Amino acid sequence: MTLINVLVSELYYVIKLTNQISNKSILLLDMITPLVNKYSIFSILSNGKLIHNPLIHDDTTELENHLYNMCNSSINEHTLYIIEESYYDNENRTLEDYKNYLNKLRFLECMEIAGRQDLTMFDKYLVIGMIKVFPEQLSRLNDEFRDCKEIVQIAVTLNGHLLNCVSERLKNDKDVVLAAVKKNGRALYYASTDMQNIYEVVEAAVTQDGGALEYAFESFKKNENIVKIAVNTNGLGLKHAKTFNNNKEIVLAAVKKWGTMLEHASDLLKKDEEVVFAAVTTSGHALIHADEIFKSNKDIVLAAIKTNPEALQYASDILKDDEELVLIAINKDIDALQYASGKLIEKLTPYAIQIKNKEKHSKRTNNSEQLQYNHNNRLNLCRR
Repeated sequence: MTLINVLVSELYYVIKLTNQISNKSILLLDMITPLVNKYSIFSILSNGKLIHNPLIHDDTTELENHLYNMCNSSINEHTLYIIEESYYDNENRTLEDYKNYLNKLRFLECMEIAGRQDLTMFDKYLVIGMIKVFPEQLSRLNDEFRDCKEIVQIAVTLNGHLLNCVSERLKNDKDVVLAAVKKNGRALYYASTDMQNIYEVVEAAVTQDGGALEYAFESFKKNENIVKIAVNTNGLGLKHAKTFNNNKEIVLAAVKKWGTMLEHASDLLKKDEEVVFAAVTTSGHALIHADEIFKSNKDIVLAAIKTNPEALQYASDILKDDEELVLIAINKDIDALQYASGKLIEKLTPYAIQIKNKEKHSKRTNNSEQLQYNHNNRLNLCRR
């Protein structure tokens, strides 16, 4: 049995919850709603954190999860604080009607709201409704709104790069910065230097985008765990982790995600066949960064041109004169013929022209079939 103390203004209630009770959030809201004024909004806080506000949260998922965790914690007694406040609405709508209005805001209405010069914090929920539809309008709002944590956190959760236009105070707020980098890892660039030096923040950023490692403190670029997370996200982290450019495990993980990161591997690993093969299998253009020996390796070059026929341009002169390889390349993309040897360009040009003509014929046939299909559909509609 879990006891939850509920403080509503000066009123004090105790409700008893167990895991056997379903829809705990509905039970709680049904109890609170009659206690607040018809034209007021209420926020439910626990340990200083907002867990529910009807005008901010679209559903009760977060509240339900919080209550579930309460019932499963080792603590038997918890306190929830209910903060009641008035919301400003010049049409004097009830809370439910006002919520419906905010949920139906459209793009042009949001543009008009953001452009208003008379907005104050009395319009906070109107602004929140607008931000949920069009978060980029945060940049048009005044400093007071861009320093409001509730508003800013909603905006950066939808578009992390909006961290760029929030107050300096909130660029140094861990909750806000975490929300931003979880959406767009590179938003770490806009965070305060203090935030860029927090492990949890950097970890969240590189988990979303390995390239975010660029904006972290140098110590993180030498942290093997952070670097592994970064390269496993999209490979880009290797570019900013020179300490690990000779670590085969890390380099291999990077090139499997982003082949051209082979450029940032050590010379030794550029000579490693497993690493190079993984790189060109991901990106044919990675062949340019491989050791010269692999540009004469038929298996490696074949893997590269299968990924991207234009990789033929990085092959050795001997392989540019290999008819089998060149045919594979031009069958995928006839423009790759320009990278073959002069002898093969001359020999295979008639074949390339045949391929091009077949493609044109196939395209015309497909267009004709589509036109006939559309015509038949129109006839069928007319007959009905």
